[in-house]
Amino acid sequence: QWPFPYNWSRFPAAWFGGNDTTWESAEKIDEIGKYSLAILGWQHLITATNWTASVYAQLDQAAIIKSRHPDLPVFVYT
Repeated sequence: QWPFPYNWSRFPAAWFGGNDTTWESAEKIDEIGKYSLAILGWQHLITATNWTASVYAQLDQAAIIKSRHPDLPVFVYT
Protein backbone atom coordinates (compact mmCIF):
# COMPACT_ATOMS: atom_id res chain seq x y z
CA GLN A 1 0.00 0.00 0.00
CA TRP A 2 1.34 3.40 -0.92
CA PRO A 3 3.50 4.59 0.83
CA PHE A 4 2.33 3.17 4.15
CA PRO A 5 -0.79 1.33 5.30
CA TYR A 6 -3.56 3.75 6.25
CA ASN A 7 -5.58 3.20 9.38
CA TRP A 8 -9.07 4.71 9.11
CA SER A 9 -9.55 4.52 12.89
CA ARG A 10 -7.06 7.36 13.34
CA PHE A 11 -7.92 11.04 13.17
CA PRO A 12 -7.53 11.96 9.45
CA ALA A 13 -5.04 14.78 9.95
CA ALA A 14 -1.37 15.29 10.69
CA TRP A 15 0.09 16.39 14.00
CA PHE A 16 2.63 19.17 13.48
CA GLY A 17 5.34 19.57 16.11
CA GLY A 18 6.63 23.06 16.65
CA ASN A 19 7.45 22.86 20.37
CA ASP A 20 10.68 24.83 20.52
CA THR A 21 11.33 24.62 24.26
CA THR A 22 10.95 21.06 25.50
CA TRP A 23 10.63 17.40 24.55
CA GLU A 24 7.17 15.91 24.16
CA SER A 25 5.93 14.15 27.30
CA ALA A 26 4.89 10.51 27.37
CA GLU A 27 1.26 11.66 27.53
CA LYS A 28 1.71 13.89 24.48
CA ILE A 29 3.38 11.06 22.56
CA ASP A 30 0.35 8.89 23.31
CA GLU A 31 -1.90 11.65 21.91
CA ILE A 32 0.26 12.02 18.79
CA GLY A 33 -0.49 8.38 18.00
CA LYS A 34 -4.14 9.27 17.43
CA TYR A 35 -3.20 11.20 14.28
CA SER A 36 -2.50 9.75 10.83
CA LEU A 37 0.91 11.40 10.47
CA ALA A 38 3.43 13.18 12.70
CA ILE A 39 5.65 15.98 11.40
CA LEU A 40 8.38 17.73 13.37
CA GLY A 41 9.00 21.17 11.93
CA TRP A 42 12.27 23.07 11.73
CA GLN A 43 11.48 24.96 14.94
CA HIS A 44 10.88 21.84 17.03
CA LEU A 45 13.35 21.89 19.98
CA ILE A 46 15.26 24.82 18.46
CA THR A 47 15.35 26.80 21.72
CA ALA A 48 16.00 23.69 23.79
CA THR A 49 19.14 23.09 21.71
CA ASN A 50 20.20 26.74 21.74
CA TRP A 51 19.74 26.88 17.97
CA THR A 52 22.63 24.44 17.55
CA ALA A 53 22.28 21.24 15.50
CA SER A 54 18.64 20.91 16.51
CA VAL A 55 18.06 18.36 13.75
CA TYR A 56 19.73 15.70 15.91
CA ALA A 57 17.32 16.34 18.79
CA GLN A 58 14.45 16.38 16.31
CA LEU A 59 15.53 13.02 14.93
CA ASP A 60 15.76 11.65 18.48
CA GLN A 61 12.24 12.93 19.17
CA ALA A 62 11.00 11.34 15.95
CA ALA A 63 12.59 8.02 16.97
CA ILE A 64 10.84 8.20 20.35
CA ILE A 65 7.49 8.80 18.65
CA LYS A 66 8.16 6.03 16.11
CA SER A 67 9.13 3.55 18.83
CA ARG A 68 5.83 4.22 20.61
CA HIS A 69 3.79 4.12 17.37
CA PRO A 70 5.65 1.90 14.87
CA ASP A 71 2.94 2.14 12.19
CA LEU A 72 2.70 5.94 12.34
CA PRO A 73 4.53 7.80 9.56
CA VAL A 74 6.88 10.31 11.24
CA PHE A 75 8.72 13.01 9.31
CA VAL A 76 11.27 15.68 10.23
CA TYR A 77 11.89 18.69 8.02
CA THR A 78 14.47 21.39 8.51
